[in-house]
Amino acid sequence: MTVGVFAMDSIEPEEILEKNARFKSSFGIDLIREDAKILLLLKKHGGLSAKDLIYQTQLSYRAFYIKMKFFIDSGVVHAKEGSTDRRVRIFYINETCARAGVDRRTNC
Repeated sequence: MTVGVFAMDSIEPEEILEKNARFKSSFGIDLIREDAKILLLLKKHGGLSAKDLIYQTQLSYRAFYIKMKFFIDSGVVHAKEGSTDRRVRIFYINETCARAGVDRRTNC
């Protein structure tokens, strides 16, 4: 197993997000970073709007877009125009990265 590489298909986002929520309600802090939370939410829901991701991660608008720019530039996440509203961008995990595993060194 290569250090720093994990396959998105091999994790259960519901379980991780649930444990994080229980820990936060008990101790007032998150167990996982916002970066990981964004990827887990996208894995769980398939695709989410910026509004939904900002609400669920409790990030500021600026902090969210800084993280999302990193994900998009590295090829881990891509955005599509909303099907009912062209102003809405829906973010998805790049399927190539999800199957192959995310590795910071290779951008996927």
